[in-house]
Amino acid sequence: MQLEKHSSPISKELLEEVRPFMATCWQDTYSDSLGHEVVANLVDNLGDGTLGGGLPGIGETLLLVRDGDTIVATCTYAYGDECGAVWGLYITRPYQRKGIGSQLLRVAAEAGKPDDTIQLFVMQDATDAINFYLRNQFVIANQIRGEILPGVATSCLLLSASVAALLATIPCDTALHPVASAGPCSVL
Repeated sequence: MQLEKHSSPISKELLEEVRPFMATCWQDTYSDSLGHEVVANLVDNLGDGTLGGGLPGIGETLLLVRDGDTIVATCTYAYGDECGAVWGLYITRPYQRKGIGSQLLRVAAEAGKPDDTIQLFVMQDATDAINFYLRNQFVIANQIRGEILPGVATSCLLLSASVAALLATIPCDTALHPVASAGPCSVL
């Protein structure tokens, strides 16, 4: 497997390559909790040129994991003053529970400063995702209810973790980071 790092702006070619992956992940992830019609509307919004906000804008970075030519995982992150955000961390089912998600969090953390915090939102009924983040040093910071589409609201949790905690507890996987150096694990 190979990890790729793409800074914004994302090329139209890469956007077209990521679109089917995101559509499949959204259908697999959200159909049970949101219903097929809502997910179909979300997937339809993937045609707006930004993958429904799931891909980087200015100053944001997209991580891809490929197995051969096939995209098997994504994660987007950005940092501001003392705080970063992670979103769009999706892994296809056959590749889940293999450490890929933790490695993507590690790469996102490596881009920050040790005293930074990373935050993310997760749907409150996404028990597996919440447990994954809690195992990776995130804590529940807040609960909110927000619209994901006009007229469609859902409850979400705001989760937060320190960059230092992520780097201290997620070991570097050199199989995913084949060019590790004496510095950060990822040198992409």
